[in-house]
Amino acid sequence: MMVMQGYIELIKEEKPDRLIADYLQNILQSIEQIETYFEFMKEYEKIGTAGAEWQEISASLEPLAGSGIPIINTCRNLSIIADPLLTKVFSNLLDNTIRHAEEATEITISCEERNGNLRIIWEDDGPGIPDEMKERIFDYKYGKNGGYGLYLVREILAITGITIHEEGITGKGARFVIAVPAGRWKIG
Repeated sequence: MMVMQGYIELIKEEKPDRLIADYLQNILQSIEQIETYFEFMKEYEKIGTAGAEWQEISASLEPLAGSGIPIINTCRNLSIIADPLLTKVFSNLLDNTIRHAEEATEITISCEERNGNLRIIWEDDGPGIPDEMKERIFDYKYGKNGGYGLYLVREILAITGITIHEEGITGKGARFVIAVPAGRWKIG
């Protein structure tokens, strides 16, 4: 891929006519899509290979610090049984906020117990997700940027019986709810 990109850049330096320049740009975009697909496949093949383990939610969120958007985490001292790619779940949710909610000024992560289950709630204050898209955003290859992120999130969580859905209100921000079954979460 890098070799092809290099040759395309060399051709562009020769100042080709507009039609050829457009074709070259289309080729570069195709190469980027292929690279995105390879990256997705690399991550996807890791799902479920290491086995589920107890993971503290706060520790899984630590790598997101310094993302440029403030993250307020109130899920202290809680752990869940999840695939070791749990940090990737939160990273993809952050990426989703950054890409699709440019006007978002903060992200809040909270936890609540409901009927013995734990709900991890990821909320941003961006524009939200239209009702007709709430389920489709988790489909493979759905979306403007390859459509792998939220699909991958759902797959990683499903390995350990955890679910995710979106229940925000359009115009008031996205609200992703991660439901962890009873017996698969603990305090401490």
